[in-house]
Amino acid sequence: MRRSAKGFTLVEVTIILLVLVILSGILLPTIERFIDLARYVKAKEDTGMIAAIIELWKVDNCSRYFKQNGNAGSSSANRVDMIVSGGSIATNSFGVAPPNGYWNEAIDVAAPGDTTLVVDTMDNQLVTGLPFGNLANAYPRPLTLNPADCGFRGAYITGPVTSDPWGNRYMANVAFLGPVGTRALGASTPPGFNQYDVFVLSAGADGIIMTPFLVDGVVAGGDDMVALVSGGF
Repeated sequence: MRRSAKGFTLVEVTIILLVLVILSGILLPTIERFIDLARYVKAKEDTGMIAAIIELWKVDNCSRYFKQNGNAGSSSANRVDMIVSGGSIATNSFGVAPPNGYWNEAIDVAAPGDTTLVVDTMDNQLVTGLPFGNLANAYPRPLTLNPADCGFRGAYITGPVTSDPWGNRYMANVAFLGPVGTRALGASTPPGFNQYDVFVLSAGADGIIMTPFLVDGVVAGGDDMVALVSGGF
């Protein structure tokens, strides 16, 4: 016996393709909105989590500010001014000039007398406790669980700390954690500890930083996302 096999006709294939095109046109904007919302939610969660971890780090280490050399003295000259995650440096609407241009600063260790920002990674400061990845700079680790026994109790994040959902780095202007003296962040701007807000920043979907580095009473600019760590006075 011969089996009869029936395939799709050209008209039927055309109708099916037309239906798929119509459905994709209806569903695609909705899917894109869900993706955008998921990215926004992740960035909000990440900034809040990093801010909370910085608060915990601050309590554990007692000195309350991040150091270039974790086992050296608590001097203003030894502090790190900004910590950043992995990712690209976002476009800065303020340009590159200090003080608000400090968001543009690359990872570095300032030379003696240098007034530029000292920037280290969140991985070095929050994950390994090795400022600038140098074992000689390691933060002391407390021998007891006594809160008065200060030191690095991390890792505070199961690193590495990656970029925001748009590929740019998260940043925290930790320069204003204190209290120990002051350190000039530029010839025309010598801010002190606790003088400005400390917060974690994502530049948002547009990748453009619209929030000042120096601010007391931070309000996110543009579509930036911020999470407050410590308020200024």
